[in-house]
Amino acid sequence: MPNCLQAALDYARRGFSVIPIRPDKKPFIAWAEYQDRRATAEEIRAWWVKWPGAMVGIVTGPISGLLVIDADSETAYQRIQELLPDFFVTCIAKTPRGYHLYLIYPRDRTIGNAAGVMPGVDIRGNGGYIIGPPSVNAEGKAYAWLDGLSPNDVAPAPVPNNIDK
Repeated sequence: MPNCLQAALDYARRGFSVIPIRPDKKPFIAWAEYQDRRATAEEIRAWWVKWPGAMVGIVTGPISGLLVIDADSETAYQRIQELLPDFFVTCIAKTPRGYHLYLIYPRDRTIGNAAGVMPGVDIRGNGGYIIGPPSVNAEGKAYAWLDGLSPNDVAPAPVPNNIDK
């Protein structure tokens, strides 16, 4: 069993707002307030005592400083890669269906959530959340950082100019 509590605490120390997520990818809690404030370590520990199998939700947008590109297939991921500049490096997690690319949320504008910005590609920004590693979904499939691309290895990159319009 992955240590989602430890991951949630580590993400919180990094400045990400975290929430506990059910196997159906819905939050265990009313989470609107965590778009404006980060949970305390005590709150996080209490959640995982109450729901030890919870997946780790990371709230996107200004609170965590994250904008996430959610590519739901290998094909969608390859399309995103084609848009990125050469030598582009950012945090990337493998999801059960595709990939999450973690970018720095731009402070000069508001970017919300958008589904289908390209076939199989969604954006998670202000008002959204994603599931973070090492969560395991209801089908037993894991979320995992790509080798060398975890937040411990690289920082989220700024949004490239050609993909943030």
